[in-house]
Amino acid sequence: MTLADHWTIVYLLVLPLLAAAAAVSLLMWLVALCFGVTGKRSGYWIYILAFALLGTVTGIVAGNSREPAISAVLPALLALVTALCGYAFTVEGLKTLRPVIPFCILALMLSSVYGLAFICKRLQSVAVALSNRRTRNRKSSEI
Repeated sequence: MTLADHWTIVYLLVLPLLAAAAAVSLLMWLVALCFGVTGKRSGYWIYILAFALLGTVTGIVAGNSREPAISAVLPALLALVTALCGYAFTVEGLKTLRPVIPFCILALMLSSVYGLAFICKRLQSVAVALSNRRTRNRKSSEI
């Protein structure tokens, strides 16, 4: 792979992934701040960001799959949420994280939907570009 190929991957996949996760986590942090759950100095935003990144990556991978991956991704996300809630609400050491867990889960779900929508839109624009290129090639070969 050339350097241009690596830049294309970073520009078209990594930067939108990071931007989407940052936007969703910022939104969830502000909502949690409005509810009084997170303070300005508490480190809860990093948990929200981690779940947003996980959701965005999951959405992009599921959307980019050539097979119907939703039948595997949705139960996996639900199992993760169930296990997290079950663990966090039973272990006394995680008592301080209990208020932020709903916002983490919401960030996970919103960012996974965003990742799916982003990849679907990207694949649709690639398909339209390929169709236009085939049409131009067909017209030029007829002449």
